[in-house]
Amino acid sequence: MRRAKHFFSYKLLRVLVLGSVLVIITLQFQLKKVIVIAPRINNIHLEILNNKNLLFLNVGQIKRSILANNMDIKSLTIKKIFPQTLELDYILRDPKAILSSPHGYKLLSEDGIIISQQTNNEQNLPVIETSSLNINSNNDWRLLKALTYLKLLTKLDISVNKIIQEDDLSVYKIFLGDNSEIIIPQNADPYLISPSLQLIIYRFRIEGKFISIIDFSYDKPVVTFKNGGKTLSLE
Repeated sequence: MRRAKHFFSYKLLRVLVLGSVLVIITLQFQLKKVIVIAPRINNIHLEILNNKNLLFLNVGQIKRSILANNMDIKSLTIKKIFPQTLELDYILRDPKAILSSPHGYKLLSEDGIIISQQTNNEQNLPVIETSSLNINSNNDWRLLKALTYLKLLTKLDISVNKIIQEDDLSVYKIFLGDNSEIIIPQNADPYLISPSLQLIIYRFRIEGKFISIIDFSYDKPVVTFKNGGKTLSLE
């Protein structure tokens, strides 16, 4: 009987010790502080960190969840600082254009990620316009190609106001800062078209001619001038 009593006391002691350890761990390593390191602070969603214990926190799972719920974050590094602090070091995607579609306005990054829904173009970014009902997801190839034209032409100091994606005609219509219009087949290579476009613009600018339309739908680009004249470019 005495032996059974001692065994029961020993088990009770183990339970009490284990319980005390768990309470200490819970209190000692309860996440209380999050340090955010970023070039600019956005309203990121961190609800997943509520009531987390730093000791048992799964960094990989937390990272995947934060990235999935914050599309404006491009990359993220998470560091535990014991006993009660978590450090988030992230880089934000830079908005490069506004997507205008039947679904409304969306902010686009250079890599084709839809960052957020917008009510207007308050940032005065170039607009990519589409009538397609199918474009409502990230990394659509048509958006990526339009963004590639935007990036390449910007590097060549060619100002772009709007790119209209005409799926029915399988072309892009690019409207430049001087209101000239560029027509490009969707299957064309942006890395070939962009330098060719630069040469055409500079050539006729030197000649003092004002371009209205450059159409790359033909074997040789066809240039229409604002005075109504037309020529086959020899670029």
